[in-house]
Amino acid sequence: MRETSHSLSNYQNSQQPKHFRGGEKKVMKKSLSLLVAIAMVFSMFASVAAAAASEAGKKLEGYGVIKGNQNGDLLEDENWLRQDVAVLISRLAGKEEEAKATAKTHTFADVRGTFYNGYISWAKENGFMQGNSATNFGFDSEITYKEFATVILRALGVDTTDYSKIGELAVKAGIIGSDLNIDDKAKRGVTYDIIVTSLDVEVAGTGKVLGEVLGLPGFEKPAPAIDAKATSVKEVTVTFNKAIDTANAKFELTRSQTAVKVDKVTFSDDKKVAKLELNSKLVAGDYTLVAKGATDVELSATFSAENEKVAEIKFLGDKLALGTNTDGNVNSDQVEISFQVTNQYGDDVTRTYGSSVNFQASKGSIFSQTNGKLVIENTAQGTTYQINEQVYVSASYTSGTNNVFVNNTFSVGAQSRVDSVTVKELYHPEDKTISAGSNFSEYTLIFEAKDQYGNLITDLAKLKKDLSVFVTNPSIFDIAKDNNNANFLADQGKNKDKLGLKLKSPNTGGFAQEGTNTITFNSIFTGKQTKFDVEVTKGTAVQSISLVAPYNLAVGDKKVKVAFTAIDGNGNEVTKYDDLVDRITLNSSVPGNNFKFVKDTLTGKATLELDITNASQGTYGLYAYVKNTNSQAQVQFTIAAAPKPTDIKKVDIDRSKIIKGNPAQAVFEVKPDKVKIEDNLSRDWKLTSAYTLKLVQVSSNNNFVISGNDDNDVVTDNTIITATASGTARFRVTLTGDNTNLSYEFTISAVELKDLKNFSVDDISKFFGGADSKHAREIKVFGVNQDGEKVQLDKSQYDVFVPTARNLSYVDGKIKVTEDSTGYPFDKSSVTEETFSFTVQIQDGKGGIEQVTKSAKVSNELPKITKVEYKSDNKFKGENGYVTVQTGATFATIQDLFNNALKFVDQYGDDSKYVANVTITGDSDVLAKLSAKSGKSDVITVARAFASGDKFIVNYTIQGETSGVFTVEVE
Repeated sequence: MRETSHSLSNYQNSQQPKHFRGGEKKVMKKSLSLLVAIAMVFSMFASVAAAAASEAGKKLEGYGVIKGNQNGDLLEDENWLRQDVAVLISRLAGKEEEAKATAKTHTFADVRGTFYNGYISWAKENGFMQGNSATNFGFDSEITYKEFATVILRALGVDTTDYSKIGELAVKAGIIGSDLNIDDKAKRGVTYDIIVTSLDVEVAGTGKVLGEVLGLPGFEKPAPAIDAKATSVKEVTVTFNKAIDTANAKFELTRSQTAVKVDKVTFSDDKKVAKLELNSKLVAGDYTLVAKGATDVELSATFSAENEKVAEIKFLGDKLALGTNTDGNVNSDQVEISFQVTNQYGDDVTRTYGSSVNFQASKGSIFSQTNGKLVIENTAQGTTYQINEQVYVSASYTSGTNNVFVNNTFSVGAQSRVDSVTVKELYHPEDKTISAGSNFSEYTLIFEAKDQYGNLITDLAKLKKDLSVFVTNPSIFDIAKDNNNANFLADQGKNKDKLGLKLKSPNTGGFAQEGTNTITFNSIFTGKQTKFDVEVTKGTAVQSISLVAPYNLAVGDKKVKVAFTAIDGNGNEVTKYDDLVDRITLNSSVPGNNFKFVKDTLTGKATLELDITNASQGTYGLYAYVKNTNSQAQVQFTIAAAPKPTDIKKVDIDRSKIIKGNPAQAVFEVKPDKVKIEDNLSRDWKLTSAYTLKLVQVSSNNNFVISGNDDNDVVTDNTIITATASGTARFRVTLTGDNTNLSYEFTISAVELKDLKNFSVDDISKFFGGADSKHAREIKVFGVNQDGEKVQLDKSQYDVFVPTARNLSYVDGKIKVTEDSTGYPFDKSSVTEETFSFTVQIQDGKGGIEQVTKSAKVSNELPKITKVEYKSDNKFKGENGYVTVQTGATFATIQDLFNNALKFVDQYGDDSKYVANVTITGDSDVLAKLSAKSGKSDVITVARAFASGDKFIVNYTIQGETSGVFTVEVE
């Protein structure tokens, strides 16, 4: 038996891609797996009885590994014949159909019939088997174990040139035992049982039995619930074994416990694959990926990555083109060609590594190598580059063990001109689908241009000179232009490394038009055209609007919100200001320009605002029209007479307080704003100078005394009730004026510590305990009085003990980490949190002490702003992207806006005050009243007092991460 020394595994591998992205291991294929298995079990089961062969044969037939002859007979009691080995080899290689269909090319005269012609021809063509001579195959010859082992050894790549050593080589390889007579004929049934037995044998290096490697029925194992791998230098692909909850899925990626920021997640249509775009490049190391909310349980996977490296340098053109001067004319002292550098993932990294490539040329020196364009210049006098001249160019990159080299000899060709354009995509940074309601300037047409030699062209001046671009319907959208020429841009696209051309909204006064718009690139040099169709549907363009009439309005009200619903062409609600303001015309019958959309600068959403400050009593109308449609909405509303107070709802103070201090007393503050009054429209009513609010005691408890009222019992901001002994007292507030006489009675009580029981301590939330921590948690202790009401103890009535030697302290009623350079003693290299216990000892007022022990968590994870909200403090009102500076506010620096109108909440739930970097814009006369237009918020001062109606816009950034904008208006 004479076969060539070809490897079956090499045959299979030659049909596979050269490499896999992400560094996947090549899995052992069916042929090699079976051969290895057979090799493993030959020595173990060579003497298996033929009686078991029938069951084994049926199994292998069911798996499709063996088949019978034309009559379906498995021929288990027969020996292997040469022609059947050809069939077996093709089946093991997974190429049976290909082998069967192979046209007859062999010249063996002893082959009978036609069944084996394809198999034998295929085996001969691929070097697996040869005949005894050019005309004799050895058809129907029985093979021995030695011959069978020879085929296996050669398939495994073992050199079998010395046929006399086959037995020795087979024993060394472990495919037969030393006691096997290799000259015996190889019986089919025995080998069937050997193969079946081998399916339960683990294949070395895989951790799997052979049946599992081959994916045979009964051996399948479910895919892992989650798998992760690096698929690009800034991309990780996560694969799940079933569809996940994409709406709630959150991903956390860490390397050695250091968080790696994920910028964007894109899910596949079947919801089984998530692509994570990272904020920074992967570096060498082991990574852990945690998926939360994707399934009912938290899932995690690990993978390894390597540092980015240069994998290939290639020249993109087939000639060196003569250079181009700045005026566009030919420069024969220069030649140019495009090149590209790719990393191990196949990513284009020319901009990163292109400048580090070492180029050499047989004529001239390197003039530049910017943005993937190599320019070679010859400075020798009288020796310009000539058409068809041959120039040798080499390129090499070396960094440590990363070495890449390429070279070629190029002919010099005519000057490079734009020959063709290929449009890659219509790009949007948020992957928005374009529609008639889109902000077209957000879309960029990504393209590449090549010259007549296939070189990429990145020179914007050359593009502008050699390309004209136009659209077929500028009423749908146009292209951005510069002096009537297409305004080509560099550094566009996802990775900021492509050529781009931005779209432009049509000049139609807000009217949106749907349809197909064709963008045509025309090469002035060659006349070649590239057309790209953009289908613009109604999509996100507003198609209808409805209004809800405001109600409970009265003379004296100012700005009110009007509820509305706007629907786009897809049936979705439109809420973004930018999608509404130019599409809808608003009018009202209230005098003045007072009905408009207002943008929430935090969310970008719109509110509909109506200003009725100067409106009188009466009925009015509101009107909204959607441009370019028949949709309109109108509602009527009524403004009632100035409201009057009708009811005192409550006095909003603690009704029970503990007696404390020296002198012992309980103090109740009763300021005017603590008295909640309702008007005739069931709204909160604010006290005005036309009314008088008084407070008197209606009980006769001398231990309760009112102070801070004026001489006529009128409530002021200084009004308090002081209790000097335990007990209760009843009080009455009255409101009079403008034919109004309202009253409300309430009872308050003072208790002593000895009268309380069932003491408790509120839980405290996790807090930051890193270096210089300003975070603290207040300890609140309560007791229950005889009426079952909870009463808060004063901090002087209990003691709090925290662990020693852990930098914790209890100061002024709060637990905190000592404000020094060490913080809570964590492992500083990783994010850690710990649980500690503290004890509260409460004086029960009867001479005894009650003790409560609580636990809390402290973390060294640095505080980060997680939420920005508006608030209203100290006559600064923050709401929906606006900050109103109300009359009486102390406005000294821009920092006052941040301290009083915005809340910056971190992951611990703390509202911390931050100094921001700000840029302030607006009318020059208004800005002149500030000490600066940009800088730190706590440094920019109000140099001159603002006037009513003054407005300006504040753009801010905090800690380089949180940014926003709001409009300031002085009342």
